[in-house]
Amino acid sequence: MTNERIELLGSWITAIGTIASAIGSTPLRRLQGEDKKKWDDISEQLDFGGNALQAIGNIVEVAGTDEFTLEVAGEIIQASGNVTVLFSILTEDNEVKKINLNIVGNAQQAFGGFLAVIDEIGDIIEQGGGDPTNALGNLLQSIGNTLQAIGGLYDLEIIREKEALDIDGDGETEVKVSEESVTDPLNEQIKINGEISELLKYSGSWIQAAGSIMTAVAERRVLAKLEAEKRELENKKKKKRKKNKKRTSSHSESKKIQNTEFKKKS
Repeated sequence: MTNERIELLGSWITAIGTIASAIGSTPLRRLQGEDKKKWDDISEQLDFGGNALQAIGNIVEVAGTDEFTLEVAGEIIQASGNVTVLFSILTEDNEVKKINLNIVGNAQQAFGGFLAVIDEIGDIIEQGGGDPTNALGNLLQSIGNTLQAIGGLYDLEIIREKEALDIDGDGETEVKVSEESVTDPLNEQIKINGEISELLKYSGSWIQAAGSIMTAVAERRVLAKLEAEKRELENKKKKKRKKNKKRTSSHSESKKIQNTEFKKKS
C-alpha cells in the first residue's frame, strides 16, 4: 500500500508540474512592451519550475514501483526529457541549441509516455479488461509532448526564414532580393509559422496537463480499490474470528453442560 501512495504522490507532483508549464506556455497577446517582457520572464520561470516538478514526480513514481516494467522505463525517459528541457531553458547563448534541446526533451517525454501506454494496454489485455484511464492519460501526455516538439520544429523554421531575410537582433531587415518577391511572402510566412508554433506549444502543454491529471486520477482509483479490497479482507478475517470465537464458546458451554449432568448422575 505504501508503494501505491508513493506512486500517487509522484503522479500529482507531475500533474502540478505540467499545469505550471501549461500556464507558462499560454500566450497573453494583449500584453505589450514592459508587461509582455515581465510575462515572458514569469512564463520561463513557470516552465522551468513545471519541468523540474515533472522530473521529480516521475522519479518519485519510479521509486514507488517494485518491478521494472515498460511504464517504469517510460517514466525514467520522461524524467530525462524534463531535465533536457530544463537545460534548454538555461541555455541562453545559442537560440538554435536552445530550441533543439527543447525538441529533444519533448520527444523524450513523448516516447516515455508512449512506452507507458503500451505497458498499460498490455495490463488491460492481460487482465481481460480494466480501467483505461491511465493508458488514456499517458497517451494524451505523449500527444501533448509530440505537439510541443513539432512546435519547436516550426521555431527552427522561423529562424531559417529570418536568416534568409537577414533580420538582425533589432528586427531590421536587409533585403537582398526585390521586396515584392521575397520580403512580403517570407515575412508573412514567419508570422504564420509563429502562430502555428505558439498554438502547437500551448495546446500541447494543456493536452499534456490533462493527460497527467487523468493519470493521477487513475492512480487514485487504483489506491482506492486496493484500500477497499484490504478493508474487505480485514472484515472477512474479523467475521471469521467471531465465528471461531462463537464456536469455541458454544463448545465450552456444551462441555460445561455435559460435566454438570455427569456430576448430577454421580
